[in-house]
Amino acid sequence: MTDQFEVRGTDLWPDADMEIRSMGDGLEFQGYVVPFDRPSLPIPGGPRGDFIETVRPGAFTRTLARNPDLVLTTQHSLMVIPLGRTSSGTMTLEQDGYGLLSRGILPDNELGRPVRDAIRRKDVRGMSMRFRVPSQAGEKWSADYAQRDLLEVALGPEVSIVTFPAYPDTTATVRHLAEIAELEPDALADAFAVLRDPEGRLSKEQRDLLFAAVNAKVDEPYLSPTIARMRDALRGIAA
Repeated sequence: MTDQFEVRGTDLWPDADMEIRSMGDGLEFQGYVVPFDRPSLPIPGGPRGDFIETVRPGAFTRTLARNPDLVLTTQHSLMVIPLGRTSSGTMTLEQDGYGLLSRGILPDNELGRPVRDAIRRKDVRGMSMRFRVPSQAGEKWSADYAQRDLLEVALGPEVSIVTFPAYPDTTATVRHLAEIAELEPDALADAFAVLRDPEGRLSKEQRDLLFAAVNAKVDEPYLSPTIARMRDALRGIAA
């Protein structure tokens, strides 16, 4: 378990008949973010490679009971004005017998109308959620780590209307990279989280962790300009 957020999109469940759709002539929309009891397509980056994930009924009970302040975005971007927000009442999230349902009222302006039109034209048909597993009890892995059941998840900070749902930077992927680089996984996850935050600022320690992670995946290790100049100077003295 880690504070690192994972991302899941609707195209992991292509047989679930999920879509987002506009409602009536206004700017309302609704769509299922994720279904219950439907095995996903293979997800890369598990402890032992690809794995299948299933979200179980009730997985969102505790997180929704806390009335989380979540925003509705497009393409997972936190750099633009949100299209809706739970705290303002312009977006709601609830779980029913099918899955996690999102409803919202898009702004009737130059931000909301293109999204509505794209939904109506079916140019955009997917949704995606960002979440984390709050405790070890919130997930159950099979003995071979090929199957993962999500029993409890914590949502945040956004759900998104997306063209191509994607699943970058999963917890398992970060932990795998940390293992390769012999780094502390939670600290590396925190560094990645800061890196993705538009207003985040890496500490020296977090910067060094990211450099170490990158160096573990390249043939020629990266050296900062300062270290490179020192190396060249030492080589000149030795020569």
